[in-house]
Amino acid sequence: MSEQVATAGAAADGPVLVWAPAHHGLRLSEAGRHTEALDATARAVPLSRGLAARHRAAHEDHLAFALYAYATTTRLLADIRWEEAIDVITEVALLWRAIAESEPGLVGPYLDAVTDTHARPTGPG
Repeated sequence: MSEQVATAGAAADGPVLVWAPAHHGLRLSEAGRHTEALDATARAVPLSRGLAARHRAAHEDHLAFALYAYATTTRLLADIRWEEAIDVITEVALLWRAIAESEPGLVGPYLDAVTDTHARPTGPG
């Protein structure tokens, strides 16, 4: 139900409802439940894209966080989805860098993690 509300944009809570599956996915990943983490973060991406499509400036950080969470979980499963992970990491790195220009303190840790991941060789192993 919460995903339907976020998709419809019917509630002021939309950003929270988008942030929740991304955050939950990161916690699942930390618990070693990588497949569930990937599923949760994958749900957050289209929801955050929908919010950003309606009002980019207000929701660009939510999109960046959802992509960050997804990139993090796909990175953990890089042996299966490496190319997809690189595409998402590239997109989120661009978003975080753009946000950092106006809000450097907001995205520092995320930008550092994504920059480090993006700088690694393009492929497992």
